[in-house]
Amino acid sequence: IYAISSTINLKRGFDEDDLYTNLSWLSAEQSKIEDRIFFTNQKQVPPSLFLYDVTSSYLEGEHNELAEWGYNRDKKKGKQQIVIGLLTSDDGTPITTEVFKGNTQDPASLQSQIQKCKERFHCQHVTFVGDRGMIKSGQIKQLEKHGFHYITAITKVQIQTLIKKNILQYNLFDDQLLEIEDDGIRYIIRRNPVRAEELSKTRSNKQTSIEKLVITQNTYLATHPRAKVYSGGFSLRRFLKIA
Repeated sequence: IYAISSTINLKRGFDEDDLYTNLSWLSAEQSKIEDRIFFTNQKQVPPSLFLYDVTSSYLEGEHNELAEWGYNRDKKKGKQQIVIGLLTSDDGTPITTEVFKGNTQDPASLQSQIQKCKERFHCQHVTFVGDRGMIKSGQIKQLEKHGFHYITAITKVQIQTLIKKNILQYNLFDDQLLEIEDDGIRYIIRRNPVRAEELSKTRSNKQTSIEKLVITQNTYLATHPRAKVYSGGFSLRRFLKIA
């Protein structure tokens, strides 16, 4: 931070106090700045589609009022963290950010975003887009309360339930988009060819690995008279994660 003094022609030195002073001002004025940018960019019709997601950032220090132990996306063990939420327009332009305590669950952070759209941005017709871990039953009720809509993915368990109820069938998944409506919910389904190819390669690689292991074990048994078949089978079961 010291090198910036000459870059911006500061006569006086530049230190941590200057940085924190500016950050404090920015924190106090954040809502006003975000509102000004939002309403400047949305002079005509307010956006009706918002994208929302969260991430986390671990902390080295211990003196942060929002620092908590939580799901660490950085895979940094032994570090407290903060959770950061980002709300954007449909083209990915940032609208507002918010920092939460490090143990905040993803769905719990959505409520304040709903309030922002309703109260600060005065949006009436809104659709939130979030991943399957973000928009759950509680959040759906909050959205419906305000007349808002949502787009999200469903979980594997939900898919299996729909298949058991004969609402979805495996043969419906094709390269073309298909829409199914049930109990007021629209399901848009499609077979993802890229993902299908990835799964096919994974299965093929696993099969190749198993075949190589079987050959290795059989060769060892054939060349070592005292070797036991059970031991070779144990190695194979362990590789396949079979009890």
